Order: sequence, then C-alpha cells, then structure tokens
Amino acid sequence: MRKKLSILLLFFVTFIAVKGFAHNHDYQAFDFVKNLGQWHSNIEYKVQLPEGVIYLEKNQIKIQLTDYSVVTQIHNGEFKGKRENATIKEHVYTASFIGANSSPEIELQDIQEVYHNYYIGNDKSKWKSNVPVGHGVRYKSLYQGVDLLIFSHNGSIKYEFHCKNLAVANQIKIKYDGQNGIKIKEGELAIKTSLGEVIEDAPIVFHSAPSCSDTLEASYQLTKNELSFDVQVSQENINTPIIIDPTLIFSTYSGSTFTNFGFTATYDSEGFLYSGSLIFGAGYPVTLGAYQSSFQGGSGIYGPRLPGTDIAITKYDTTGRRAIYSTYFGGKRGDEMPHSLVVNSRDELYVYGTTGSTDFPVTNSAYQDTLNAPNAANRRDLEMAVSYTLGCDMFISAFQPDGRRLVASTYVGGSDNDGINNPAPYGTGNPRTLNYNYADAVRGEIDIDQEDNVYVVSSTFSSDFPMKGSAAFSTYRGGRQDGIIVKFKPALDT
Repeated sequence: MRKKLSILLLFFVTFIAVKGFAHNHDYQAFDFVKNLGQWHSNIEYKVQLPEGVIYLEKNQIKIQLTDYSVVTQIHNGEFKGKRENATIKEHVYTASFIGANSSPEIELQDIQEVYHNYYIGNDKSKWKSNVPVGHGVRYKSLYQGVDLLIFSHNGSIKYEFHCKNLAVANQIKIKYDGQNGIKIKEGELAIKTSLGEVIEDAPIVFHSAPSCSDTLEASYQLTKNELSFDVQVSQENINTPIIIDPTLIFSTYSGSTFTNFGFTATYDSEGFLYSGSLIFGAGYPVTLGAYQSSFQGGSGIYGPRLPGTDIAITKYDTTGRRAIYSTYFGGKRGDEMPHSLVVNSRDELYVYGTTGSTDFPVTNSAYQDTLNAPNAANRRDLEMAVSYTLGCDMFISAFQPDGRRLVASTYVGGSDNDGINNPAPYGTGNPRTLNYNYADAVRGEIDIDQEDNVYVVSSTFSSDFPMKGSAAFSTYRGGRQDGIIVKFKPALDT
C-alpha cells in the first residue's frame, strides 16, 4: 500500500516524517546518536527513522531508504513466495557539499538524558557505552560564514543554513548522487528514487537580524545534479544575515517501516521497566542507488537478501514513557533473539536467549566462550524471520543497572541446537509438533534465587549438552528434544 508522507525538512534532506503514517499528533523526536567507534568510521552521527537511516558525515549526508515489507510478511506468516527469492528493497543517495570545509566541527544539539550502549561482536574495543544522544547537530563553519543546523522538529527532520550574508550563502553548492533522476518542477526540486519521489518545496529565505526579518525572493538553480540558490537581496541589506529554510515532502514512500518486534519485559526493585526486542536493520551502505540489503548484525534468512537480527534492550522510567538507556548487542556473524529478562537483588539485568553468531559478545570469565560446533547441517529458519545458519546455542548475559558495562556473558550449549523448540528444518517433516502459537519456537525462561544464582529452563537437541553435578537425568533421553534446567553462579563462570 502506498503512503504519502509530509515532511517539514529542510533543504535537500531526505524523506522521513512520522506524521505521514502516525494515527495521532504526538510527534516523535528522532535521536541523533554520536559515533564513538561502534559504526563505520565515515559516520559522525546516525539518525534512525521509520523508513531508513540518515548518516551524517563530514561534508556529505547519506540517505538510506528501506522497504521492510518482506521482513514484516515473513514475521507475520504472510509471505506467499519462495523464501529463497525474498528480497528487501533499498535505495541510497547522497547530498555532498561542494567546496565545503573538509573537516567541520559537528556539535550535538539538544542533548538528551537517554544514552545508548553497544556490545556488537566479540571485539571489546568496539564495545561502546554511554554514547550521547541529542535531537540535532550543528555543522560549524561548513562554509566560511555558514553553519548548517539539522534537527528533529514536529515528527520530521529539518535543515537550516545560517549564513552571515548573501556573499557567503552563494558558496553553498550541493551535489546529489545515487538518485534515479533530479529536476526542478514548478519551482520545486524533485528527487526520484526507486522507492518514491522526494520533493523539496521552493526555498523560503529570510533575513535573521533583529533589524530586518524580511522574506526574500529565492529559487533553486540546478546544473546537472548540482544544486545552488538564487537569492535576491536589496543593496542596503547585502551584509545582513539570512537563513535558507525550504520545506520537503517525501511524497510516494510505499514500503513497510517495521524494524523491531518485542519479545520480553521485566521490572526492577524500584519499578523501572525493561523491554527486550528483536531488531532488523541494514548496515552502512557502501554503494549508491537501488540495491538489496545485508545487515551487519546477522546472517539473515537466505544470506544477504534479508537483514539479520540483533537484540535491543531498553530501560524506561516507572511510567514507561521515558527511556533511560537503550543497549544493542549481538554478533556480526549470525542472528540472535532475546527470550526472557530478569533482574537480580542488585538490579543487574540478566538476558536469556539464543544466538547463531560465532562472535557473540562474551566476557573473559565466560563458562563457554565460543559457539559449540557450528555446522550448516544444524541450520534452522524460524517463522520470526530469524535464521540460525550454523545452528544455535543459548546465551546468558548480564548488565550493570545503568547498562554501561557487560557484567557477565556466556554461551551455553552442545554440538546440536539448544534453546529452540523446532524439531525439524523449516518446511521439512513436521516442525510444528510442539509449535502451535506465535514464538513457540523460542520458549524458555530465566529466573534468579535469593542468592542471585541464575536458572534457565529450555530445551536441547544436543546429546552432549554440558552436564554438571548430580543431575537427575545425566544423559540424553531420546525423542526429538529434551527439556533442560541449568543453574549458574551470578558471574556465569560456573
């Protein structure tokens, strides 16, 4: 179904406005997240939007549009074609500042109390915590005498060029690459992509001095794919500051915007709330134009045609309305899912789930620090659009109360699949022997006793699942799978 999105964006920017698809007028404020090394080195700030991502770089902006329709259909059991033919559509284009300062200072604006943490992969140097979040940035001296402001505004992203005078405003030139077409149509700038058309209304330009706030006559000038502005200023105001402030409409976006699905929740001793979600998304694009996506966070069903999954944990205040932090974790070489959350007596959050990543983040004292016997013969494609291409183990991970440190994390499993309730590969045999409802494939729970010992109840296909102590049943009992109960000390080392 096609959707029409109205966006109060500034100037050349991309698509995105929540109000085009929201059912109320509570506008969403978008987060501008600083790159401290958790992402590609080209990225200065990243803005996640319902329809894709904006990457803010030193002297260009990269716009990645994504249609998640296929992911939503597979997740909901509505996909009618062959899964091996499933694709996710994306389009990437850039707006580069020609002749601009190659290394401007980019300052976070409207800094928020919420912060992000990233534990992706097993390279601890890439783990980043307390990553600042704001609702805008300022490019200082992008051109001499010109600042660029980009910020969240009424459910959209807005851009403003603040210019010292007309002479410096005439420096601004923007080169577009990756689009299917670009033209001026009835005074507007039309940018054509494979996922719809971006329309930038005729620019509004005005003086910004206390003595003069006149609106000025202005228009776009387009030479091939390079954009500039023709601004008319009276001689007496030739040195008066001006602001270039167009409006943009992303007119024909036609895809699904779902990128995450909730799985589990809990609360702590003070009533703070926690949610655990499965997230989908595309990695940093290295090519422009229309293409099929590959998610850095996981394998994805049928290889690169669909994005893979990571885990998002968010802590909320006691009202559930304000996020305190969001933590993203998982491997780069496989999918994972959260199954259950619980908090111990110190309000440390424990997460139980399954992973097929060979580089899942574990701590130095982990009971098991590698995925046990990864093997393509153990592949399982689950109905939630999750794929364990080399099989899966369980994992248990613990975070300190502020989410800024991974306290403990370990794999748990044998040489076959553990933690999932899916006796046969998808589409073969009778995989729904014990699966009757949504997410039955990932049943299992974690709990903690008064001494903060950790318990997990789940299932296993591994005849060599690790056994300790005087187990009531110390050998695999047969059948398609066995139930298991495991107990760990708080440090998850024994």
